[in-house]
Amino acid sequence: MFDFHLQNGADLSQEDDNRYNILHMAGQGGNMELVKYVLAQNIVKNSRSDAGWTSALETANEGHTEVLKVLVSEGADPTLVNRENNNIIHVALKGKHMDTVKYVFANDFVEIDNRNIEGMTAVMLAVDEGLAEIFDLIVRKGSNLPLVNDDKQNILHMACDE
Repeated sequence: MFDFHLQNGADLSQEDDNRYNILHMAGQGGNMELVKYVLAQNIVKNSRSDAGWTSALETANEGHTEVLKVLVSEGADPTLVNRENNNIIHVALKGKHMDTVKYVFANDFVEIDNRNIEGMTAVMLAVDEGLAEIFDLIVRKGSNLPLVNDDKQNILHMACDE
């Protein structure tokens, strides 16, 4: 279908009503060949949707680790956050995408204790999502465990809720 539209003059620079472009969509879909083709067309790699999502954030949100690696190697900025201040690790954790989380931590793209709009850090999200393996990884990376979120809850509160 993509080839058909391309052969019939599709404009790859178009955005939808929420300012998502073709690279956002290609990252969401996880099709490596499509992502590589779009990157070769010099589509803006770090453009943002109305909600502040970049192609790297969308790709991490869907757990397409190999595609994310290509985006980053081609200049997508893994340190950008969306309007809710979710960084690449926050969205990967919320989606429970372990390989993506491990890739992001292995490359130290973000500060371990960055907070989203609710004051949640990576370790808090790992506890909140019940991700024991990732919790251990984050602790080994040196997360500040006594921190509390905007509701004044620490990781013990969250663990008890789960």
